[in-house]
Parts: sequence; C-alpha cells; structure tokens
Amino acid sequence: MQSSLIAQIKQHPLLFALSIGLHIVLLIILTVSMSHTSAPKMPPAKKVDTVKAVVIDASVVEEEVQKLKRAEENKRQQQIAQKNKLDREAEKAREKRRKEEQRLAELKKQQEKRKQELALREKEQAKKAEAEKLKKQQELAKLKKQQKELEQKRQAEQKRLAELEAKRKAEEEAARKKKLAEEAEVRRQAEEAEMRKLMLEEERRLAKQSAENQKLLVQYIAQIQ
Repeated sequence: MQSSLIAQIKQHPLLFALSIGLHIVLLIILTVSMSHTSAPKMPPAKKVDTVKAVVIDASVVEEEVQKLKRAEENKRQQQIAQKNKLDREAEKAREKRRKEEQRLAELKKQQEKRKQELALREKEQAKKAEAEKLKKQQELAKLKKQQKELEQKRQAEQKRLAELEAKRKAEEEAARKKKLAEEAEVRRQAEEAEMRKLMLEEERRLAKQSAENQKLLVQYIAQIQ
C-alpha cells in the first residue's frame, strides 16, 4: 500500500502538493476556529458560521481536487490519443517506405532487365555487323578476282589481236593491214568500254552497299545511345 501511495505521488506530484496545501489550510482554519471558540467575547453564532465556512472550504477543496483529477485524466487521455496518432502516422510512414522500397526494387529489376536486353541486342548487332563485314570482304575479293580475270582475258585478247594483226600484215596489203588494225582497235576499245562499264556498275553497287551499311551503323549507334 505504501509503494502504491508513493507511485501515485510520483505520478501526480502537483496534485499531491495541492492536497497537502489544502490540508494545511484546513488545519489552520480549524485552529483559528477553535481559538475563537475559547475566547469569551466570541458570540455563539460566530462558531456556527466558522464551522459552516470550514465545511464549505472543504467542499471547495474537494471540488478543486476533483477538477485536478479530471484535468490529469484529460491530460492522460490526450497523451494516449497523441501517442495513438503518432503510432498511426509512424505505421503509415513505414507502409509508405515499404511501398517505396518495393517500387524502387521493381524499377531496379526493370533497369537490369533492360540492360540485359540492350546487351543482347548490342551483341546481336555486333554479330550482324561482323557478318556484313565478312560478306563485303568476300564480295570485294570476288570482285578483285573477276577484275584480275578480266585483265588476263583482256591481255590475252590483246595478244591474240596482235598476233592476228601481225599475221594479216604478212598476208595483206598495207591498207588492208591498217584497216584490220583499226577494226581490231575498235573491238578492243569496245571491249574496254564494256569492261569499264561493268567495273563502273560494280563500283556503284559497292557504293550503294557501303551507304546502306553506313546507315545501319548509324542506326545501331543511335540505339546504343
């Protein structure tokens, strides 16, 4: 019981101090009342008024004590309500943080997936570009081979024409030899023109292919960026 009283005093020190003060006031009032009662000049009516005053003061004190108790209770209830409010706000904050963490984790997961997709696409593009490069190299090698073969044929044809021209010079007159030589030259020029035409067409095709490859390379670089 003594420990319970001490706990109540610690919990409500202001109320305890006020109660002690009120008891002291009551004690002083009772002492003064008793001293006035022992005096010979105090009329009997004054004693009755003093007792009533003491009773009234005691009720006022009790009422004040009840007010203080109600105030303490209201304060306690307000503290509880404030604590509950803070707990709810803290729970909301934790929930918001949890959702934010989930959202960030999802974004990170999406970014990682996007990164992997870009890496795979980059690898495929690089593989495709390497295949295109190899194809171009093969086509260029083929073209060079064709050019070499054409050059060999041209040289062979020139040699053949030279042999024919020499044979005709030996068999025909100078005018006929000249005519044959001119005809041979015309044929040679036609063949050279045809060969140049073929080479020009091949160069145009290679230029077009190079432009298309350049366009694909620009698109690939733009996708990477």
